[in-house]
This record gives sequence, C-alpha cells and structure tokens, in this order.
Amino acid sequence: MGQVFRSIIPLKYSLAQGVIIIDSNNNRSREVDIAVYDEKYTPYVFQYNTLKFIPIEAVVVAIECKSSNWEYEKIIEWTESIKKLQPRTTGIARMVQGYVTGITNKTQQRTRPIFILASNFQRQQQTSVHQVAEKLKGTFDFILLKELSQVVKE
Repeated sequence: MGQVFRSIIPLKYSLAQGVIIIDSNNNRSREVDIAVYDEKYTPYVFQYNTLKFIPIEAVVVAIECKSSNWEYEKIIEWTESIKKLQPRTTGIARMVQGYVTGITNKTQQRTRPIFILASNFQRQQQTSVHQVAEKLKGTFDFILLKELSQVVKE
C-alpha cells in the first residue's frame, strides 16, 4: 500500500509505515499504518525497532489501512487519538538555517493531518459506499474502497 501513496505524494514529504504520532504534552496516537510527514521541517524524534515517533507538527497525512473486516467504532477511536494531539507554535522545528525554538517561532501552525481510510472492503452495491460514508461522516477526509471484481459468465 505504501508504494501506491509514494507514487502520488510529492517528493518533499517522507513516508513511514508503523508510526506513533506524539505531541509536546506527552500524548500519543494509536499506531498509524502510514504517515506522510515533512522530515525537513521536523524529523522523527525516536525510533523503536521499526516504529517511528513523529511530532504532530510534521504530519501531513495519516492513513489507516484495513482489511475487508473492521469495526466502525475502532476506526473512529483511531482518528480521535490523533485529533486530540495539540500542535504547538513553541516546539522545535528544523529549518535550513538550523533549529529555532521559542514563542517567536511562526513556522509551526495549528493544523491537523488529512485522514485517509484505505480498505479492501468490497463495494457490492452503490448503497454500501453511502452506508460506509454515513457511518464515518466527519471522521475521514478520503475513503478508498476496493471495487468488486465483476465475474463474467459465459
């Protein structure tokens, strides 16, 4: 799945699989399957095995990849774990000239990542797509569902 997103994400951004998003208040998200982040702006803070810890200020897109079976409540809780994180304008940002910090640092703004759900959920009817969208209303910015392959009978 990462290769699909790498082909459409501008080269300015890094792509990481297995990420925990953190904020300066010691809060953290649940594990994010794929995160798109600006590594030049704010590098990842810590890596434990393959899991990276990335500040919320650097994350541009958070992608949740699901199989065909998933629970709406757990997916909603996943996005809420990211939405509760608080970006700060007083954090540390890496810039071309070096590091800057303090109240005068205007490089970090209060934004939230774009949320994408990518799933193998097979759309069998047009109403299925609408049902998914209705149940996840306001949770994701984009929902990508696998199209059902049509079987041709001879």
